[in-house]
Amino acid sequence: MRKSTFVRLRQTANHFISLVLLLILLLSTKEAFAQSQRLIKIRNVATGFILEIPNASPSTGGASLTREGWYCVARSDINTANQQWTIGEQEYYNALTTTNPNYECQFANRNSGQVLSIDIRSYANSSYSVVQYSPNNSGASGGQSRWQLKSHYDPNRNLFFFSIINAVGPPVGTTGRFYLMPVSRDALAKVVGVQQSEADFLNNPLSQWEILDITNSIRGQPQPAPFFGSCTFTNPASGRVLQVYKQNCNAGTPVEIGNYIGITSQQWVISNHGTSTPSINSPVKIINRLCGLALQVVGQSTADGASLETGEFIGVPSQLWLPIQIGSNWAFKNVNSGYVMQIIDASTADGARLQQGNLVPVPQQLWAVASVSSLRMQAPPTALAESITSSSASVYPNPTKEKLTVIAPDCQKICALSIVDAHGKIIEQLASFNQDEQLDVSHLAQGVYCLLLNDGTHSFTLKFVKE
Repeated sequence: MRKSTFVRLRQTANHFISLVLLLILLLSTKEAFAQSQRLIKIRNVATGFILEIPNASPSTGGASLTREGWYCVARSDINTANQQWTIGEQEYYNALTTTNPNYECQFANRNSGQVLSIDIRSYANSSYSVVQYSPNNSGASGGQSRWQLKSHYDPNRNLFFFSIINAVGPPVGTTGRFYLMPVSRDALAKVVGVQQSEADFLNNPLSQWEILDITNSIRGQPQPAPFFGSCTFTNPASGRVLQVYKQNCNAGTPVEIGNYIGITSQQWVISNHGTSTPSINSPVKIINRLCGLALQVVGQSTADGASLETGEFIGVPSQLWLPIQIGSNWAFKNVNSGYVMQIIDASTADGARLQQGNLVPVPQQLWAVASVSSLRMQAPPTALAESITSSSASVYPNPTKEKLTVIAPDCQKICALSIVDAHGKIIEQLASFNQDEQLDVSHLAQGVYCLLLNDGTHSFTLKFVKE
């Protein structure tokens, strides 16, 4: 009885220690998130010009870049501090998320330290002048420095962009909010707050902006995230990785977390949608290496708590994700819903499923993303892989009409096997293939195929021809 009581007390103590450690991780993550800053550029969609506080000119009597009340312009990107702006980490997320479009934020110029504002004394022709003011300047003396951001995605242009709306309301007797925009497409055109409706905004690229995160870049030049290509997603709280349930390659299969054993159902190919230049400022698609299916929200749902699954990639917003860096980890925001992917009920158990939810952030929403480029099989099954050069793995006869003998001494005798055609489509899967047996391929159409072998430790790709 005493021994049993001691065991129960020890288990209780261990559970309590685990909860305390998880709470410490949660609080430290939230505190670091709340206090840190993001460094950004604000780029106009119509012109490609960057929002800046301009240099002095002789005509203005040599006004400096730090002059309070100095106006804003849009011009070519020259990577100078007056084209760069800081925003609080918590503000950065809340401003980006479509689930909270009215969250107010401030943009502080990196060069002057002053904040982007409108001058309420300058109202004329349905617009305000946009200037910089000291953060302590009140609205009564002219500075209106709070802004609301709302994210938009246009599938026709494959473009993720923002409206930047001043928080001040319209003057009495008028309607429409004040949208940040340049007065023309010319370089060095002044930027103002123009009174318009959201419908006007959506039809006017001049009032549309991209937010470029350059926090971890060198001299303000945007750099790609380190994880483009084949990667794993490891949750720091559980130590487990994102994977497809039971290596199932049918569309609609749930995604979960599990212990990493090196199989391709635990590896994902990350790339931007519609562009070959990797950038963390554009939405990414996340494709599973085993089955070639995309990570997506079930039913394109925009509901908090909607589950995640795999599906054929067709480029809809529910299959696109925006990376958000939080310390050394990442959160991934769904373009369609504005929520981030997370583990259900903050579980750390093997097999826990995934859903979408509001970014807090908490440990179950964070992912350490690491490249798996050192693995022998690099090409995902969405393209026909070349045969791995190996003196130990082979298939014969090759070409064949009916049956294949597979020899892969480096793999366990019992392994998983998939047959993929030249278009990357999985034709057949065997969860348990015994290498002592021949593989019947008589039912396959004539052509070139790939045989994928995986025993949880080793992966091989072998090409064969069916006559």
